[in-house]
Amino acid sequence: MPRKKKLAQSISQRKDGRYAATFPVEGKSGRKILYGKTPEEAEAAMESYKEAWEEARNEVEAKAARPITTKEAADEWCFDPDLSYNTNRKRRWLLDLYILPRIGEIPFEAVQPEDISAIYKALREKGLGASSLVLVRSVLSSLFRTYYKARKIPSNPMDFVLKHPSPKRHKPNPLSVTEVNKLLSNNTSYTPLWTTMVYTGIRTSEAIGLKWENIKFEENTIEIRQQIIHKTSEDFVFAPLKTWSSERDIKMNSTLRNTLLAHRQAQLERRMEAPIWEDWGIVFPNEWANNGRPIHKNNMSKYLQNELKKLGIERRSPRHLRHTFASMNAAAGVSAKVTQEKMGHSSIKTTLDVYSATTPTMHEDAADSLENFIQQRA
Repeated sequence: MPRKKKLAQSISQRKDGRYAATFPVEGKSGRKILYGKTPEEAEAAMESYKEAWEEARNEVEAKAARPITTKEAADEWCFDPDLSYNTNRKRRWLLDLYILPRIGEIPFEAVQPEDISAIYKALREKGLGASSLVLVRSVLSSLFRTYYKARKIPSNPMDFVLKHPSPKRHKPNPLSVTEVNKLLSNNTSYTPLWTTMVYTGIRTSEAIGLKWENIKFEENTIEIRQQIIHKTSEDFVFAPLKTWSSERDIKMNSTLRNTLLAHRQAQLERRMEAPIWEDWGIVFPNEWANNGRPIHKNNMSKYLQNELKKLGIERRSPRHLRHTFASMNAAAGVSAKVTQEKMGHSSIKTTLDVYSATTPTMHEDAADSLENFIQQRA
C-alpha cells in the first residue's frame, strides 16, 4: 500500500474530501481559506492569493510613502455631509474649474504661497470679478485650514499670501415706496409672489419652496420650514433651510393675507383647466408652464426684471425685494431685532450692515428730527 503523502502544515483535508490552504491575514478572522480538489490545487490557490495580496499591500505602502497630491486631498475633503447640497456642489465646481487645473498635481504639503498668488493672477487675467475670486479664496482657505488643524501638513500657505482678493461692497439698492406700489399694483400672475417677498423679506429659495401647508390663514402666519434647490433646470429637491435661525414664523398683514387667499382660488381654477398638473403643493409654481412644478430662480429673476422694465423701474433681482423689506421696516420704525428675526439672519450685524439700506425720506426725517430737537431746547 502506497504511503500517504504528508501535507504541508498550512494545508488540511476536510471531511468532504476537499483540501484547504490557510493563509494568515489581518482582520477579525485572522486567516483566508482557499480550497482545491487536491493538495496541489489548494496550494496553487493559496500562492495565487498570496501574490495578489502582497501586490495590493505594496501598492498601499507605496501610496502611503508618496505625498498625496492637492487633487487627492481636495477630493477627500470636498464633500461635507453637514453642508447643504448647494454648498458642496459649489465647492466641487470651483475646485474643478479654477483651482485643481493649476495646482492639482502639486504635492499637497508642497503648495507654496506663490502658487496661490499665481491662481489669483491667472483668474484676474481671465476676467473673473471680485466676487468669484473671493469664492475661490474661501474654498482654498477652508481646504488648507482643515488639513493644517488636523496636523496633516506642516504649515498653511494661505497664512503667507501677501494679498488676498477682497469683496467689493455693493450698496443695497431697495425699491422706493413709489416703486413698490407701482410693482404690486401691476396685477400680473406673479404679483402674489412679489407681494409675499416685499411683505415678508423671505429668501428666493424659501419663496420657491413655500407650500400651502405652510400658510396658516387662521393664525395669519407663514411658516418658513424648507427651501427648494435646483440640481438642474428640471431636477429639484426640497432642502433644509440655510441656518438654524432661518426656521421662523412670519405674521401676515391683511394685504398679504387677502392676496394669498385670492391667489389660492385662482390657482385652483387654473389647476382644473391645466392638461397636466404635478401636485407638489407649491404656493408659487411656474405660472408660464402652468404645470404645478416650481419656478427656477433664474427664470424668476427674468420675470421680475422684465416686469420692472415695462414699468420703467431700474433693474433689480428678487434679492432686492428682500433688501426692500428691510429698508421699509427701518423707515417704518420697526426695530432691527424684529427685522432680523423675520428675515432669518443668524446675526443682527448682517441685518444692519447689509440689508437695512437708508432712503432719501429717512435722511429728510433725520434732518427734521435734529432741527426740532435743537429748536425745542433753544
